[in-house]
Amino acid sequence: EGMDGIEAAQRIRSTLDIPVIYISAHVDQKLLDRARATHPAGFINKPFTTKDLLTTINLALHKQEEARQAEQLQ
Repeated sequence: EGMDGIEAAQRIRSTLDIPVIYISAHVDQKLLDRARATHPAGFINKPFTTKDLLTTINLALHKQEEARQAEQLQ
């Protein structure tokens, strides 16, 4: 069996400091718990609009910038 999106996100986050946003049509509690453990920047349910996607990306990038600035102050 291949890697799913949550496992891919775990690998990405372990090596790169980039926000991860999940997009899924099928969400159950088990999936949500697995996704939450990877500390995603957002989660979008399908179907979604371009506005939903752009808003979530904008917020994720803003949160990342705030976190970087807070690290620099320490």
